[in-house]
Amino acid sequence: MPVRNIVEDTVRSLQSTDRKPIGHLLKSDNGGHWEYQNQSSCLYALMAKGLSKQEAQIELGNAALKQWTNVCIPFGPEYPNPGEYQWNMHAPQFAVEPVEGLHPHWDLIHAHGGASLGVELRRLKHDGIETGSDYLRQWLACVIRKPFNRLPFLLFYGDQNDGKSIFHESFSLMVTSGVVDAYRALKEQFNGVMEGAILCTLDERNASEKASAEKIKSYTTSNEIEIRRMRAEAYTVANTTHWCQMTNSLENACVPLGDTRTTMIKVGTLHKEIPKDRLLDALQAEAPAMLFTLLHLDLIEPNGRMQVPVITTVDKLQHSKNYVSVWIAENMEFCPGPFVGASEIYARFGKVDKPRKEEFSTILLAAGAKSTTRSSAKGFINVRLLSEEEIEKKKPAEE
Repeated sequence: MPVRNIVEDTVRSLQSTDRKPIGHLLKSDNGGHWEYQNQSSCLYALMAKGLSKQEAQIELGNAALKQWTNVCIPFGPEYPNPGEYQWNMHAPQFAVEPVEGLHPHWDLIHAHGGASLGVELRRLKHDGIETGSDYLRQWLACVIRKPFNRLPFLLFYGDQNDGKSIFHESFSLMVTSGVVDAYRALKEQFNGVMEGAILCTLDERNASEKASAEKIKSYTTSNEIEIRRMRAEAYTVANTTHWCQMTNSLENACVPLGDTRTTMIKVGTLHKEIPKDRLLDALQAEAPAMLFTLLHLDLIEPNGRMQVPVITTVDKLQHSKNYVSVWIAENMEFCPGPFVGASEIYARFGKVDKPRKEEFSTILLAAGAKSTTRSSAKGFINVRLLSEEEIEKKKPAEE
């Protein structure tokens, strides 16, 4: 085989669409998978293929001069534009061929998972979305057909073993990759797992911290995201991520008052449980039919920045107010004292996606704050902000 063909089939140098160097990839003889490797490993691999050290060094230089551009087009071909050195290597593909048919077990999990949205959806009368099941299917259909468009963050909550996780577990049966546990990407500086991801899950993970909430906000709404791999320069890719969280406790979630990105979905108790292995087998058998349905579903016209609307339920409003109320209880006390400006309190709140100042003041008044005037816009006369030491003392002691 010619030297150049050996190199092309063994080692490639990769750059991002914004021409940032990503690194070298080496194709293993065991399974033919491409993996990121350092330059020394690539050099030795070429020598193992029969090249001298000098030939291997020259060909690594040639690879650097003729880099492949990394693109991510979910469900697109590996080489979108032959001859242009574009490589769609991280893109997920369909794991099954779509076939028209019935999918009763998928119908069960979508109907159960989205049931709590029914009341609000009937009130809003969205064309094409009449039930919670319709809503979840529009969302999933957009994941695979409009992967570059933004979708609401889905927050499923409810008791243990009530059918939350099966939403993302079932979807993973239809695709070869792209369904990822995104928790480490929120907690660590390296987020290579996000490249090529189309469904990011947080299953019983705590995402309530400010840093995590800020990252979720960016990932949910941004058209591009920055990828940072270990020992590599950060580079930018198109954002194909769509997010869902499954939790037993809303303490693990961050949904502030005025949120415009999250659809909260309360999942009710299962009346009849299907053994997990039997359910997964049935879902796998019906996956071709479900994929056909999603590919042929009439998508609704977007009305705003999200392809599917955010649904604000009564539970979401109540939870958002509780979120502020908890902060008030932890950071303030009501007692006769000097005047405290509303802006000072609002700035101290410091939460991601804080409610509007007027909403915040309304919650303060409801909690017991008193204003010198009919309007609370200027401040309050019976509020004291606690010091950091006082806040720490109020926290329960760890056992």
